[in-house]
Amino acid sequence: MDVATERDILTLGLLAMGYGGYPNVPMAGVVDLLLNSTNDDGIVPLIPRLGLNDTKEASDIVRNKLEALQDYLLTAPNDNCKSITRVHLSVIMAVALFFLIMRFTVRLKFIGWVNRADWAMVITWLWSLVMVIIMHINTEKYNGCSHLWKVSYEDYKGFHFTFVLISFFYTIALYALKVAFMIFFWDLSPYRTMRCMIVVVFILHTATCLVAVFTVWFECQPLSFWNHPLEAKWMPALKSLWIGIGAFLILGDLALLAIPIPYVWRLRIERREKIIVIGLFLLGSIVCGATVLRVTHAVAYVDQLDITYKVGSAEFWATFELQLGVVVSCLPALRSLFVRFVPALLGQKGDVAGFRNDADVMELGEGQAEVGKLRALKDEWSRRRATLDRKYRIAVGLTSDYSKEATESETGLHDQDDGGVAGHDAGSEVKDASTSKVVTVAPE
Repeated sequence: MDVATERDILTLGLLAMGYGGYPNVPMAGVVDLLLNSTNDDGIVPLIPRLGLNDTKEASDIVRNKLEALQDYLLTAPNDNCKSITRVHLSVIMAVALFFLIMRFTVRLKFIGWVNRADWAMVITWLWSLVMVIIMHINTEKYNGCSHLWKVSYEDYKGFHFTFVLISFFYTIALYALKVAFMIFFWDLSPYRTMRCMIVVVFILHTATCLVAVFTVWFECQPLSFWNHPLEAKWMPALKSLWIGIGAFLILGDLALLAIPIPYVWRLRIERREKIIVIGLFLLGSIVCGATVLRVTHAVAYVDQLDITYKVGSAEFWATFELQLGVVVSCLPALRSLFVRFVPALLGQKGDVAGFRNDADVMELGEGQAEVGKLRALKDEWSRRRATLDRKYRIAVGLTSDYSKEATESETGLHDQDDGGVAGHDAGSEVKDASTSKVVTVAPE
């Protein structure tokens, strides 16, 4: 049977469920009841909705179509994917929760504090949990993950309602995930340029998620279409819109992952450590791959005939994408746990000087007196750069000692004033507080 014929037959089945007078009976049972009825009371409402004139011949045509549907349902599969979907969703959520617990264990035991990005990821997981709970309600109460012909019309209405809720909470959880990653990168950088780029990505993700929420609630008219799903009118070009939303989400993710790379490469740490830091940041690109798979399945789902059965695949990929993002965000902290007990994995700290040599200092001053003042600025800049280097090393687990004493010993900082140097990029102008002269911090 070709797809067009199958679609026509299943459309007739939905009409029979909605207008045949048996809203609590599955499609297969409704067809049997209509064909075995001694009158045409359940068939007459189907005639105008099939575009036929209300005549005796029209009733016979509808009966013939119902017999074809009955034959189709006799050979149709009667399995369901409820159990496997429950297992998949539960395992994915449990794995993500395990990584979150390990992340907080490392933060509290070895580093001594929990930052905003950690809590933001917890919020992401909780939104995802709400989404998965609704998925289970969809499966257990409204026969989600069952074939369409095993679902009653009342269940079909409840299925649509819960699916809208699932889509809404998925969008909120996805936005929370993006925000958690942006907070992580924001806290790592004191650079104004980098933070401005993060703000741009934040605006892009916010706009995209707002469009997604708008699409979820207005993709079908009337707004409460789940009360009468057979009379609903779907938004045109819905597939194209979801593809566009997915494309902008991927674009924002790639832009966010690319932002810290040039700054990491300028850090005064060993090249091997730079590669490790960049590699850990780029692990986020795995989430982009999951987004591509999720969008692919979502677009295919729009054209599905057996939507109540195929929803299991859509739910799996939506949950997988979110929890993969949670797991990837936890990997730097887990690396900290690993290298804590295997110090050989740690690299040697490179030179953190802000200038390459004293010749650079000489070029900025006139006379031996100026050299001493500029060298003091150089030392202050070096200590501040060492702080930034250590900040990245802690974030991705390149050091096993997170104590304040270790930071002060390694960077030479003891809660002193920054002298107006901290937070300035290389190449920027810095004012020497002792002489009121403006000097230029040499680029690396």
